[in-house]
Amino acid sequence: MANKKIRILTSEGITTGWEGPGSLSVEAPATFTSTATMSGDTLITGKTTVQGIQTHTNASGKYVNGLNVVVKEVTWSSGDTIDSGAIYVPAGSVLTKLTAVVTAALGFASGAVNVKCGDEADDNTYATAANLVGSGTSLIAGKGMSTATELTTALAGAASLVLVADKPYISAAGEVHMTATGAAGDFTGGTIAFIVEFVYTGGN
Repeated sequence: MANKKIRILTSEGITTGWEGPGSLSVEAPATFTSTATMSGDTLITGKTTVQGIQTHTNASGKYVNGLNVVVKEVTWSSGDTIDSGAIYVPAGSVLTKLTAVVTAALGFASGAVNVKCGDEADDNTYATAANLVGSGTSLIAGKGMSTATELTTALAGAASLVLVADKPYISAAGEVHMTATGAAGDFTGGTIAFIVEFVYTGGN
């Protein structure tokens, strides 16, 4: 008997998904030409190939088992600070690396720009303030700093961030914020990508 296709096309007035008894098993190649939303558990036991950009949205209760890398790219809007906003971490996490990279030229009042990391905006619980740049009025895209000293050197940062002793293990679910501050006054423009890496030890 020839293979038959199952088609669910909104153009044919079909707007609902599978409503048959039990589960829907697909034992042949499947192509999704529009957005597919899966709200329940999804088990994939074979090879998975992704040909586009794969994104995981960090939010409260939404994590990856093992290594998580969260990037918040923030453009200055006003004042002397640029804050990453909340990066959510679950209970039982270990902060492993913090990085800040200028992605659009940064302008600021003559002086230093410092970066720190804590559990809320402008806090330094996880890493005390260190110089992204020690003096000047501007910083070109590509300059940055990290807790990884070799990366700070490669990004030509003035100093490395240092994780505070006894703080990288996060025992209760919460937030991580990275904050850049103009020591001499307001920024005048620019964008910074804040990158927080942590390992979630639970869920396995």
